[in-house]
Amino acid sequence: MIRLRHICMTLMLFGVFSSAANAQQTPKETRNTVRLKMVQAQQLNEQGASVEAKRLVEESVSIMLSEIRNGRSQPWMREGLKIAMQAVR
Repeated sequence: MIRLRHICMTLMLFGVFSSAANAQQTPKETRNTVRLKMVQAQQLNEQGASVEAKRLVEESVSIMLSEIRNGRSQPWMREGLKIAMQAVR
């Protein structure tokens, strides 16, 4: 989680933040959900709450994987998963 800030900034540049925990979400809503979780994770990490930050990053990974499994993948998800998984190694 030490590099979480750098990873979050990279994801933001790629437009990689998204989410789709709810199958009814639009692609834009999915992206915004993941973005929000990652920004919150960054803030928590900066406050020293690395366990909570890691949980949010893992939730983002779960959301992206769920979307891909359900045939709703988006171009940004591949890079987003790669970066998010590196963050929680």
